[in-house]
Amino acid sequence: MDVLLSILGLLLLLPLLLAIALAILLLDGRPVIFSEHRMGYRRNLFTLYKFRTLNESARSSSVATSDDSRLTVSGGFLRRWHLDELLQLANVFRGEMSLVGPRPMKPLHADTLPGETVSYLLSVKPGLTGPASLMFMAEDSALAGYADVESLYLRYILPAKAACQMEYLHNCSLLLDLKLILQTMRDLLSARAHAVSRERVRSLLPPR
Repeated sequence: MDVLLSILGLLLLLPLLLAIALAILLLDGRPVIFSEHRMGYRRNLFTLYKFRTLNESARSSSVATSDDSRLTVSGGFLRRWHLDELLQLANVFRGEMSLVGPRPMKPLHADTLPGETVSYLLSVKPGLTGPASLMFMAEDSALAGYADVESLYLRYILPAKAACQMEYLHNCSLLLDLKLILQTMRDLLSARAHAVSRERVRSLLPPR
């Protein structure tokens, strides 16, 4: 199902993918695609693909906010609507990810979580979407204005996301996955869903 739906998605979204690539090329220059290693099934590293939204010259933090100085001209818009992540359909097609599951972790972030938590989350393929993706979809804007965003993310947000993803694994089913796919398509275009997510993330953070 993952492979078939990823092929269908890539075919249907091909005009949009080409338009995004052209916009990045014209507004921000090369490279158009950003890639980095993420932890996959059973801790195997794989190359995750995204459209580039940050300037390559400075990677001072592994966490980017909506007011990050590294954002490219098109980066803010792409990240706001999560269009930069559409290329991960290719990772699903390659068998490195599933459509639904825990989000693929950066090795640096995995090192801050308990080992048993990481092992449990990596007992399945990482997903393009999932309950944590929906609950924390507006974390970029929620973290805007804070100074040390990476520390805040690792201390407050990442453990909450891990707990949400572990609860999903306890209750996952085909019906739940289909529901999450439909909810993703609805919520990504919903200003209200983004606002609810932003307030949820802010409730986890200390006052600015």
